[in-house]
Amino acid sequence: MNLTRLAIIALVIGACALVPAGAAEVVVQADFNGGTLEPFGPTSYGDGDVQAEVVEGLGPDGSACARIANVGQAGGAALSCSMTYLRGHAYTITFQARAEEGSAQVSAYLDRGDWRVKYPGGYSRDFALGEQWQEITYTAIHQQGRGYLANLRCNSPTPILVDDIVITMSDAVFALNWALAANGGVASADSLYAQYRVEPLNDGVQVLAGTDFTRRATTTAESDEPHWVQVSFPGERPLSRVVIYWAAEGEAVYSSRRFQIEALIGEQWVPVAEADEPEPVYVSMVGFDEVQATAVRIVQPPGGGPAQRPNLMWISEVEAY
Repeated sequence: MNLTRLAIIALVIGACALVPAGAAEVVVQADFNGGTLEPFGPTSYGDGDVQAEVVEGLGPDGSACARIANVGQAGGAALSCSMTYLRGHAYTITFQARAEEGSAQVSAYLDRGDWRVKYPGGYSRDFALGEQWQEITYTAIHQQGRGYLANLRCNSPTPILVDDIVITMSDAVFALNWALAANGGVASADSLYAQYRVEPLNDGVQVLAGTDFTRRATTTAESDEPHWVQVSFPGERPLSRVVIYWAAEGEAVYSSRRFQIEALIGEQWVPVAEADEPEPVYVSMVGFDEVQATAVRIVQPPGGGPAQRPNLMWISEVEAY
């Protein structure tokens, strides 16, 4: 990455995760000193059951904390809490955790999209735990506004202890989508694969499950040369972030492995960011210094497409902010 890129998920331990500028509002908090798990409750995943309880005297400061254990066959035991999410906001969960003894694993979940149709589950990676308390932070930018849940999951036979859970919501990182057709955006492409159209590129629909792919995405011709898609605005617009929803088919995701963002400033196309996605991703979010532009273009170099089809560019939706 040559310029600034906002990752769709930020994972850190013992440090501040990526949160856009602006005050963060606390939306969920629990320290378990009241003797209950509220606002959390026990949830089990897979072939197993969950044992979750408040235990006294084992917290980081010697007070109460929560204990989460898998019971029976291997599964996932979790503390879960209902949440209402607002699209475009970054949510951060921070908590203290340790293995009850030896070593264990924990992961965090922040619902971040419609996992039933397009997005993978909103889980962090597994964090390794020892017997010493450590602070863990996980951030996800929410892509669709709806309510589901947040949780902390024990992913090992060894029980874990957790405490001081805080979930915050940042100011919105999405504003008015200049690329949207309803806002005057006009889509175009260097070429089109047979029967595909440019209209899905900025129709405001990130997924149309069970429908013709030519209605779900825009696909360029399959040729060993540069490809581009662009959206022109009805006038000059402030531009500092581009969101790309890549095409998906079943479990396969067709994200371009290399691409560049260009902005039309005056009469000149100016590169504002370069990005690479070595592993398939459903969504790429690229941030850069704000410019005043009349169009945005995503350019893929020869062979820079998805690993399965490196000579085409296959995009479900483009958003520009």
